[in-house]
Amino acid sequence: MDENIINFRGNALLDSDALVLQELETLLGEVFKLVRQIRQGMRASFTIDDFRISGLIIYKVKINRLPKSIGNLNMLKRLHVVGNMMEIKNEFGLKKLPDSIGNIEMLEDLNLFGNNLSILPDSIEKLKNLEFFDLSGNNLRAIPLSIKSLCSLKMLQLRWNELKFLPESIGYLKDLEVLHLGCNQLDSLPDSI
Repeated sequence: MDENIINFRGNALLDSDALVLQELETLLGEVFKLVRQIRQGMRASFTIDDFRISGLIIYKVKINRLPKSIGNLNMLKRLHVVGNMMEIKNEFGLKKLPDSIGNIEMLEDLNLFGNNLSILPDSIEKLKNLEFFDLSGNNLRAIPLSIKSLCSLKMLQLRWNELKFLPESIGYLKDLEVLHLGCNQLDSLPDSI
């Protein structure tokens, strides 16, 4: 597949990354803003490194799904889709992640705080570089066994969900330094931790 560098709003960007941004803009009804650094509170913004999208934030924007094409952003290191359940009163935000999320193998920071996720795709097992994973403020009832594959994970935030148990496989996360579990329905913790 031939990739071209194009002029995207005055910035050099790989054309396939620009197509994903345009699809997201259509879905959101908002224009993404190029910033030097991703910071919380920016509604729809992105960063570029070597002509590729390296950071993407969608904050309190009415979104109930991510397009499958999000998986084409294979150089993305930081993805924040935050606070969408708070913004949408009836639809309750992002309900599930596309399986293609597993294609973003360079991802290091995935923040999905304040959505309406009830399940995670097994494809998250491919996110071997993921260090920070925030799933707080969702409706997760279970964590997939494939969580054990996130071998670089240092921080896992699972507060304010509906978890009743954790899989034993969570104990395989040898680099895990911080695990936040408050405000769930856990009766006990697995022996592996």
